[in-house]
Amino acid sequence: MNVIEVQNLTATYGLGVALDRVSWQAGAGEFWAIVGPNGSGKTTLLKVVLGLMRPETGRVSLFGESPARFRDWHRLGYLPQFNGLAFPRFPATVQEVVGMERLAGKHFPRWMDRADAQAISESLARLDIANLAPRRIGELSGGQRQRVLLARALVNRPRLLLLDEPTLALDPDSRNAFYELLATLNRQDGVTVVLVTHDSATAGRYAGRLLYLDRTVIFSGSFTDFCDSPEMTARFGAFAQHTICHQHDQAGGVS
Repeated sequence: MNVIEVQNLTATYGLGVALDRVSWQAGAGEFWAIVGPNGSGKTTLLKVVLGLMRPETGRVSLFGESPARFRDWHRLGYLPQFNGLAFPRFPATVQEVVGMERLAGKHFPRWMDRADAQAISESLARLDIANLAPRRIGELSGGQRQRVLLARALVNRPRLLLLDEPTLALDPDSRNAFYELLATLNRQDGVTVVLVTHDSATAGRYAGRLLYLDRTVIFSGSFTDFCDSPEMTARFGAFAQHTICHQHDQAGGVS
């Protein structure tokens, strides 16, 4: 089953074309890295998939339904681009931030019950941040905040996780730990992961599949197929190609 299906999608942003006739599918249990230059439409693609933007043409489905009709949002977790400027004055505690995702799926009046409290505790423990529960999120480091936001995205145990540049605020050690966590969620829990990133070399160690966008689809498939593709060699040059796929060393041999 395809968790995401995008067919002949065209979307505009301002006066320009952000996505041009894009077609792509993400199957259940796959781990995708979406890469491309600045302005290539990566974030726009996620927004259209989530129903936050309407395309000009084309078709999008989530678990077989259009985003406009999709109501089963607990099956989906979303981590948008990190904006640290929003947090220093934000008064909520870590527990409250994660709990907001539980409340979002409830009808008015919204109350937290025992099941919600248990889900929050489990999500914090899963991210190894249970000790941070009573602290205000504005007091935390960038890496800690990003783990809190991932705990929020995971609190409903989604089957699909969409992440937009989630490692920008992280130092190298925290970044590697973050990727390891995503890989564990993908391998052990079967969560479908779709990751927008500029860090293709690191993502290629964990993700199995690559979507290279430059307003249209340049490549869609496995990292190995990208690395072995003569068409991609002709487009990028061997050095840049192997840097993107991270399957070879600088001399062109298998690493």
